[in-house]
Amino acid sequence: MITSKYILDSNSLITPYRQYYQFSIAEGFWVNLKKYMENGTIAMLDVVKKEILQGDDELSRWIESINLGNFLTRLDADVIKYYGDILESIQNNNCYTAEALTEWSRAGVADAWLIAVAKKNDLTVVTFEGSNKNLSEKSPSKKAKIPDIANEFGVNCCDLFEMMKAIGMTIGV
Repeated sequence: MITSKYILDSNSLITPYRQYYQFSIAEGFWVNLKKYMENGTIAMLDVVKKEILQGDDELSRWIESINLGNFLTRLDADVIKYYGDILESIQNNNCYTAEALTEWSRAGVADAWLIAVAKKNDLTVVTFEGSNKNLSEKSPSKKAKIPDIANEFGVNCCDLFEMMKAIGMTIGV
């Protein structure tokens, strides 16, 4: 049984690591995040972990050090069905170009998988990606955005800070 409430998009780890919570200045953030990932409050998807591990850096070594409480894979019949439904939705939506579908269909791209896993397990996707406020059939977008597609499938999204506030996570040790 999955006890997680949240599942992380890779940008919820990469952005803090690169921009404002470097390990050397915000160790408490990483210590506390690891605790929530190990106790299962925050789940991680296999394709997201793989993306993080592609870097040979402090973040990839940190991910390797975590004994994940809920490590989820894409290998589930319901998840695969939802994934197909998500791609079909992008394909049939005149607000997106063929490039949007091609991007989300590429091997190693986690976006559709994150939404599919979140849908199956009633999780909130944690991402810094924002909605596309200008979706229009007159000017179709080359990029589908997680919040827009997630909303279509009844999946909640929030950013890292909203999640931290909801679970009571701080950046102090």
